[in-house]
Parts: sequence; C-alpha cells; structure tokens
Amino acid sequence: MKRHSPSRHDEPELLMDINTTPLIDVMLVLLIMFIVTIPIQPHATSLMLAPGQATAPPEPKAVHILIKPDQQVEVNGSAVGSREDLENILTSLTAQLGAEQQIFVDVHPNARYEQVASVLAQIQRNGLKRLNIVGIDRFSGS
Repeated sequence: MKRHSPSRHDEPELLMDINTTPLIDVMLVLLIMFIVTIPIQPHATSLMLAPGQATAPPEPKAVHILIKPDQQVEVNGSAVGSREDLENILTSLTAQLGAEQQIFVDVHPNARYEQVASVLAQIQRNGLKRLNIVGIDRFSGS
C-alpha cells in the first residue's frame, strides 16, 4: 500500500464564513440615524384646574407622652393615674384620630426601663404607628 504523503501542492481548505463586520457597521449607522431623527417628546402635561383658593389639609394634633423618673406618665400635660388609664386614653385617641396619629414620647434619663417598655408596648397594642422618641440623642453616649 502506498501512503499518501503531503506535498507542497496541497492547498489548505477554504473557509466559507460570512464576514459580518460590514453588516454590523451598517446596522449601527442606521440605529444612530433613527435615534437622531426621532422627534423629541415634551415632558409637560397640561391640566385644567378649577379656579379657587387652594387649602392645605389640617395638620393632625400630635400626642405628647412624658415619662418621668418617679414612674409618672403625662399625656399632653395631664397626669395619668394608672396603666389602665393610659390604655383608655390611647384607645380613645386611636378611635378619634386613627392609627396614623403622631405620638411623641419624651423619656427622662432617670426613668425606669420597665416603665418605658410598658408605655411603648401599650402604644404598639393600640396600633399607633407614627412614634417619635424625643431627645434620643441624649442616650447615644456621644
């Protein structure tokens, strides 16, 4: 048997792939032309408003709760006798003003933790969500 030996006259196989570079270049040029020729849309919206004076909605009254070091609690400057009284006050506030009522809690630095936790738990049980701790920076230790 005679083996076929490579000779100098053997040519490499031709690659028959399509060159896509010009196609991509043409597509990019067309894309840029379409972007440039698109009309700019205005972002303004015209509204027909009724004539009259604009009135701001009334600001809801805030509830201020002060916790003193002698386990005394005040709501809007009035002393509260017991936990049940505070619970009744918070329940009536929730019924009158809704759960979005703004509550400000001011805690004296020498107040007992149990008293503060009890008041915060009562606020949470009544579903009041907008709670603000007044003067919390004095407890940060800086």
